[in-house]
Amino acid sequence: MGRTSGRSNPIDWPPCCTGILALVVAEIGASNGKLTVAAAQRVGPSGRVYSTEIDAKALALLEELAAKEGNIVPIKTAEADTNLPPHPVTRYLCGSCIITLRDRLKSTQAFAGR
Repeated sequence: MGRTSGRSNPIDWPPCCTGILALVVAEIGASNGKLTVAAAQRVGPSGRVYSTEIDAKALALLEELAAKEGNIVPIKTAEADTNLPPHPVTRYLCGSCIITLRDRLKSTQAFAGR
């Protein structure tokens, strides 16, 4: 698996994300921005990372990270809309939202008596 190049907090990348340069990545539900920063470092200055978040505090953190990295675009999202621009996105990351969806499914199943 690939690793981020020479920066702190290297992460393992799945095979679909190794060797990506000058790509457009969207992280849906970015939370603390760990994957957003890793993606921004991975795609380099010619790439772009759209980082969506519904929580105002997390969005403020993403705005700070965007100022440092230069290729991150924080986006305030809503429950039913990512608010992503109509530009093509090459890769989607969805770490935090998978946890949220899993938790909502468990809540729904508990409510339904399953």
